[in-house]
Amino acid sequence: MPLANLLPKPKEPDEKSSGVINWVAILILVFGFIIVLLFGASLSGKAAILIWMLACLLTGTAIGFLFGIPKILQSTGVAATDAGAAAAPAYRQQVNTNLTEISDWLTKIIVGLGLVNLKEVPPLVSRVAKKLAVGLSASSAPSAEALAFSYGTIICYTILGFLFGYITTRLYLAGAFSRADQRAIQGFVQKAQEAAGAAQSALQKAEYALIKPAAPSQDPAMQEPEVDRLAESYNEIRNSLGSGTLRTRKMTEIFKNMTAAVPAIGNFDVVGRLKDTDNGKRLSAYAWLLTNPDPQYVNKLADAIVSDTTAFGQYWGIQALGRLIEKQPSLVNDQILVGKMKPYFDQLENGVDRKYELGRIMPNLKN
Repeated sequence: MPLANLLPKPKEPDEKSSGVINWVAILILVFGFIIVLLFGASLSGKAAILIWMLACLLTGTAIGFLFGIPKILQSTGVAATDAGAAAAPAYRQQVNTNLTEISDWLTKIIVGLGLVNLKEVPPLVSRVAKKLAVGLSASSAPSAEALAFSYGTIICYTILGFLFGYITTRLYLAGAFSRADQRAIQGFVQKAQEAAGAAQSALQKAEYALIKPAAPSQDPAMQEPEVDRLAESYNEIRNSLGSGTLRTRKMTEIFKNMTAAVPAIGNFDVVGRLKDTDNGKRLSAYAWLLTNPDPQYVNKLADAIVSDTTAFGQYWGIQALGRLIEKQPSLVNDQILVGKMKPYFDQLENGVDRKYELGRIMPNLKN
């Protein structure tokens, strides 16, 4: 075993910094309480020391917070969707940067006024220290010890507060701001993708609803061969036409004719067609289950959907699955069904109609 494996794993830089800050904060508080206990001659004096310490500490922390707020860069304009594709308007929800802008203004004002009035800082500290010293002394004239203590308290706790506020903002709050912004943007993108999937699905359903199916054969002996001819036509269209609106419309028309023809077929081999590698015959099984939702076939249907290589077939298989779940709602929590559909759901791209429909039918797949 290598020697490096026997040594303790070093902490990340952020973990070390966080630990140092925590200890420094504790030591500051403990040191302040010790000073209050030892220096304050009376209860009012102890209270005065504590209030002034907290005031200086919070003032410095607020200034450090303003200096430590990270800037947020946001791009606007257009963004290309795919390589070589035309650029589309980059509409998105942007992060509110009011706090960042305010901190930028205030830090510039503080630095500018501080440099211009730098010579006024020592007299100001002296006046403030004398006021604190008067509160700590028994007489109206502050003692030298009280005045020295006042100077130290104001300078020390203001600087410590500034360092604490700045470092804490950089190490903790910057990451918290970033995570919150990313969650907000991610939520917006997710809603936009769901809307895109819903729009695609609604378009397919509308096209399916508008198609008037051909009247099926009344001859029982010709009904199943008719469905097989539709399956062959489906495969021919898939192979002869390129992907696009025309091919989808023709395939939807064939599927609509299948849904009109399969209900009258007796002894329809649903399981055999679901297992068939022929895309057209598998599609006829989806059509049968869409019009004859029987929950006993749910697991066979799930196997067919996840093994189907065509997006069109997967979509209508998911629609058939939705009909089965409508008839038996408890299937939503069926562990076997969820276990089969979860990996398939996860590998689907966001924004496609199949993922939207499957997530709508089985919401727990999103978890």
